[in-house]
Amino acid sequence: MAFKRKVKVKIHGAAFTVVSELPEQTITSMAREVEDNIVRLEKSIPEISTFMAAVMTALSYCQSLRTAELGASGQAEREDDFAQRMKIAREDADNARNQLIVVQEQLHEATRKNEQLKGELDAARREAKAANLLAESAVNDLKMANLEVDSYNMQTEEALAEMEKSEQKIKDISAELVSKTEQIENMSRQMEKLNADIEKLHEENTKVLEENKELNAKLEDAQDEIATLKKKKYFFKR
Repeated sequence: MAFKRKVKVKIHGAAFTVVSELPEQTITSMAREVEDNIVRLEKSIPEISTFMAAVMTALSYCQSLRTAELGASGQAEREDDFAQRMKIAREDADNARNQLIVVQEQLHEATRKNEQLKGELDAARREAKAANLLAESAVNDLKMANLEVDSYNMQTEEALAEMEKSEQKIKDISAELVSKTEQIENMSRQMEKLNADIEKLHEENTKVLEENKELNAKLEDAQDEIATLKKKKYFFKR
């Protein structure tokens, strides 16, 4: 049984200890080659992460090893299919994350609009309350005018004109009150619709989160397959 040595190497800033029967110079050279491949991928694909670059490098080495050892096109096709499934899984995960961001932004915007409508509804209620107070004040003015009529049993043209003005004021305030009431009802309907939209967005958000969990599970399964391939690669080296 050949002597196995422990060789410490650094790949892309991360330290590893490799246990192998190969000479230290060979292991160091292999580590440099792996790091060069990762750096080359990061330069050619700026948006790729170091992890994904390492995964793609590992897949490339696994594919080369399998092709050299098995020499069968069927195996290469299976590895290509695995790489394609990995790509689709990553794309699905990215799409799910993007959809989640969009839904969260829509939910935030709907919540903001809901708060805005609440503020407008509160303002309308305050205006309606003020209009009611004005109406009550006008009614009290009319009652006082009637009392004066009962007390003096006569009215001058000036008093009649004042009563007409008060009546007109009541009509105007009543019309304004009706208008404010209609605005409140419209805002209430808008709030109901907005609450329904928010509920729908919550459901969509929940659905997207579930889909994201499933995709993450698929990605973890794919990573497990990669780990298995690495173990097989180490086995074939031995």
